[in-house]
Amino acid sequence: MDQRGVDFSKIKLIIWDMDETFWRGTLSEEAVVISDEHIELIKRLTDEGIINSISSKNDEAPVLDELKKAGIDDYFVFNNINWEEKGSQIADKIKSMGLRAENVLFLDDNVRNLEEAKYYSESLMTAGPDIIPALIEFTNALDGSDLAHKRLDRYKLLERKAEAMEGSSSKEQFLYDSHISVTINRNCLEEIDRICELVQRTNQLNYTKNRDDKDFLVKLLTNDWNDSAYICVKDKFGDYGIVGFYCFNTREEKMEHFLFSCRILGMGVEQYIYEKLGFPHIDVKEPVTTKLIKDKRTPWISEKYDEEILVDKKAGRLVRLLLKGPCDMSSIEPYLAGASVTTEFNYINSDGFVTTGQNHSMHIWESANLSKKEINDIVDEVPFIIDGDFETKLFSRQYHVICYSLLMDLSAGLYRNKKTGVYISFSSKNFPLTDTGFSQRFINKEIQGHGFDFTEDVIREFAERWEFVGTTPIDLLLRNLDYIYENAPGKPLIVLILGSEIECEKHNEEFAGLAEVYREVNPIIKDYAREHDRIRIIDSTEFISSQDDFEDCINHFSRNVYYEMAGKICEYINESV
Repeated sequence: MDQRGVDFSKIKLIIWDMDETFWRGTLSEEAVVISDEHIELIKRLTDEGIINSISSKNDEAPVLDELKKAGIDDYFVFNNINWEEKGSQIADKIKSMGLRAENVLFLDDNVRNLEEAKYYSESLMTAGPDIIPALIEFTNALDGSDLAHKRLDRYKLLERKAEAMEGSSSKEQFLYDSHISVTINRNCLEEIDRICELVQRTNQLNYTKNRDDKDFLVKLLTNDWNDSAYICVKDKFGDYGIVGFYCFNTREEKMEHFLFSCRILGMGVEQYIYEKLGFPHIDVKEPVTTKLIKDKRTPWISEKYDEEILVDKKAGRLVRLLLKGPCDMSSIEPYLAGASVTTEFNYINSDGFVTTGQNHSMHIWESANLSKKEINDIVDEVPFIIDGDFETKLFSRQYHVICYSLLMDLSAGLYRNKKTGVYISFSSKNFPLTDTGFSQRFINKEIQGHGFDFTEDVIREFAERWEFVGTTPIDLLLRNLDYIYENAPGKPLIVLILGSEIECEKHNEEFAGLAEVYREVNPIIKDYAREHDRIRIIDSTEFISSQDDFEDCINHFSRNVYYEMAGKICEYINESV
């Protein structure tokens, strides 16, 4: 801490007065002199990621001309060079740049200007030009953490946006005109350093404020129950890079991290991701600049899916991969970073409970073979089924490889409508919702109900209209696989993931007895695969060497098992694509 109460280590922005502060002399009256030390200071500050701006009572053109002569005109952003009072302009500048006043230093030789600025921005750091030698000494001791000037480039981007916004008819129209696109990426381990930086440094749009270190973050990212992703954003003004991160514990329905860089403040990205996740409950730790609003939409934002996939140099071709199955399959995804991966995992829907049907072969078949009215009738009749249970990109996009888990078909409960004969899947085969012996346990959420709030009336009405079938009958399962095989665009390679025939000794009521089911069905699926030249098998049994390879049940494996499965997928890709 400097003796004037300025903490140099907190500075993210320095606002410079020009006359008798940055240079010697008054520009409107005489020639001015810029010292070499000050020129070098601006460059060193920029190398450290500290941004420079101007607040000067002058005509703009002569000021910029002097800075251009010194070769540093391009180092300043969000300048206020005019004859208006400085206090309100500085406050507006700080807000526009998405910063906090306590991270800003204003330098001016006029005490009145300093006091006026403090009046508008109480926590602003202020000082006269006599502090500059100490600032030079502090900066010279730093090692250059932003030699590429990425932070300056980002604020130039924000400056262009601010200028464009002034000419727009409304803020919402400006957002539409900005063409904002979001990419959700789940290969978080590859960007762990940037994620760690976001976790440690973000404040204004950090809703959870858990300051986990790198080691703990790795544990979160490798936990099979956590859905984690980092967020990249682009618009017509430029690329903002990695600006957000979330980590949601699907088992405890707890948001571990939900945070975004202030550089995308005002774009609605945080609300879009909140909407994308189905408006889950978040224990928000105040203060936050922007409130999250349940059911609010952000139609000006689109999601970008990467169609230009990394080239497999050995094969000389592009690889597009669909990973489809329960959310624990997200543990495979980080090891497939060499491909463009589209995922269809279980997720929390906009009503706050989990959607899984889109990963059951019966729902996949029905999504293509039932009419829109028939699907709407199911959704209207069954309150824990939504449109998303019948939505898939499997038939609408072309992939080189589809990796599809059959664990849903062999572990989830299947129900048939007594009147129409259509099917839905829900929860575990071990907990028939139509069995009154389980009703109270569903209501009390003692067993897996996907987070839906059951009542006696809901269960009774469902049992009157639907009957429990068990798991998918083998003839229907093979029919559904036939349909996928024949109708997936581009005739992709299909990799089917089978369950473990080795019993897990860790008791889990939801998954009890599955080893016996897998022992019965796996040989049939293997025979089926041998009859279809574009189908390959990954048998979980082959990767289980001890009980340590299971997590909490037979369907959830340790990290090394998923790593080996991913390796097998890569082998199939290299052989066939």
